[in-house]
Amino acid sequence: MKRSLTALAVMLALLFSLLPAAAAAEPEVPLGYTPIRTQADLELVRQNPSGKFLLMNDIVLTGTFAPLAAQETAPFTGVFDGAGHTLSGLKLEMTGSSTKVVGLFCYNAGLIRNLRLENVDVQLTLTVTEEGHRGVVGAVAGKNTGSITSCFVSGTVQASTAWHAPDVTESRLTVSNHVGAVTGENEGTVTGCTADANVYGMTPMVLLPENGISFIGGIAGKNSGDILYSTNLHNIGTAGEGTILGGGIAGISDGTIGNCLSNMDAPYVEVAGIVGENTGSVTRCVNAGYAWSGCGVAETNNGVLMRCYYNDTAQSGVSNGDDTAVGLSAAQLAQKGSFSGLDFDTVWQLEAGAAHPTLRPFTLAVTELTLVSGPDKENYFVGETFDPAGLVVYAVYNNGDVEAVQHYSVQGFDTSTVGTKTVVLSLAGKEVRFPITVTAAPVVPEEETPPTGQKTEQTAPPTGDPNLTAGLCVLAGLSLAAFLKAKGKRNVK
Repeated sequence: MKRSLTALAVMLALLFSLLPAAAAAEPEVPLGYTPIRTQADLELVRQNPSGKFLLMNDIVLTGTFAPLAAQETAPFTGVFDGAGHTLSGLKLEMTGSSTKVVGLFCYNAGLIRNLRLENVDVQLTLTVTEEGHRGVVGAVAGKNTGSITSCFVSGTVQASTAWHAPDVTESRLTVSNHVGAVTGENEGTVTGCTADANVYGMTPMVLLPENGISFIGGIAGKNSGDILYSTNLHNIGTAGEGTILGGGIAGISDGTIGNCLSNMDAPYVEVAGIVGENTGSVTRCVNAGYAWSGCGVAETNNGVLMRCYYNDTAQSGVSNGDDTAVGLSAAQLAQKGSFSGLDFDTVWQLEAGAAHPTLRPFTLAVTELTLVSGPDKENYFVGETFDPAGLVVYAVYNNGDVEAVQHYSVQGFDTSTVGTKTVVLSLAGKEVRFPITVTAAPVVPEEETPPTGQKTEQTAPPTGDPNLTAGLCVLAGLSLAAFLKAKGKRNVK
């Protein structure tokens, strides 16, 4: 008998070992968000470019992908949260004969965050016969006027714009490319992003070198907005003919570049450590890579350059213009004391034995909740449930983003007794409060009491647990522009 029980136990153990492991519990989808689980689900983004989407898992993309938000008149204006997951194998192959913008999102005016794009293959080939056209290419967004935060890109991103008009002889710029691993053109904000991608720009078969140029950057080809707390780890350059002007962070910039790191080898004359041409501001940046021929920080600087440092294998910080950048030897790059003005408490870090400083991971965080509009219903009878209609709450993030949120928790709503109560809405440790008044329910006169068994019409209370999440964002009574002006924020969804 004992031997039979032992054999049975062994058989059961073997059977259970063959069963599939229990799947990990899927994270909760915040109120107002649509989950994305498969490549097919990405079509939901295409269908609703103002929606909010949450990537639930890694996805391996197959085939050639059709870009999202491909029209400038209908950009993506919602929220796409990758939640740290990866889209791998993104393949975009586009051609054309006039200006074209290419990316996972061609035009982004919304909030894209916490997304990894690995092993991308993004290619644009233009053949134009008229001057002034350009190729604009970035893996996350071709053109960004919104916000891109905590994104990562690896693979290859490239553009080639050829001009065929041999009868024109003027020495003037006629075609160009703006190519970046993250975005081709940035007019919004790029925060906490990392690029480890090949970035190429080509302008073959132009009449004169001055007739074609590629502005290429590890993060953005052209920057007219803000690039902050971002890192480039890979070489950029040309894979063919044409003139290039590039930088580890941006090819050309009249915006802001701050607290950025470049750690690439720059084998081309016109590729600088941080930015090719600067007419904006570059502050608190480090170029730890080798500049074989280019400059340590900027090829041309006609803007502000402050507290920037570079590997002194470069001949100078800039080739012309104001040069206040500091060249450091390999030994100096490994010492905190060499970097005056850098914040090693919250922004930068220099680990023991490291060859140079690196940026601390940027974590998107809510810094403030703002009650834009209280609920329409402020007076309750004893026993009534919470009614969020008319309630508008914005979350303000540490990268400047502003988002209308619904996934807050509700505490303090109590209609069990009469009196004035304080309702507290909280999200990520931040709170907003508003009062409600609870009074006794009116007594229904006896003669108005319906006969027993007779049905009466009642208003159904809102479904769901009022102590969990609630919030219906109705933007009546407040213009977005007015709120942004009051808060001094740029990106709002």
